[in-house]
Amino acid sequence: NDVDDPTKDEIVCVKQFRPPVDAYTIELPAGLIDADEDVASAATREFEEETGYVGEVASVSPNASYLSPGLTNESASLVRLEVDMTLDRNIRNHESRKLSDGLEG
Repeated sequence: NDVDDPTKDEIVCVKQFRPPVDAYTIELPAGLIDADEDVASAATREFEEETGYVGEVASVSPNASYLSPGLTNESASLVRLEVDMTLDRNIRNHESRKLSDGLEG
């Protein structure tokens, strides 16, 4: 997609190869929370690391969800970020990814 309409809502996903399933998966950007971070800070950092875009936290789910409580205590929180596609940094990142990463969508 071109950055024609920066007000258009879109979801940013990442495509990653996952050896346990021997396949590529389409996922929301995600990661671990460092000891000195809260959920919102970790989400912002991970989003930038995985996508190159910068965003601002719009909302954080009020409760963490346990993904597989019979096996692990791992939990996930959903954080919604707003990405301003009129920012030069985000525009440059988008254009660069279209050329080098084969940006899809």
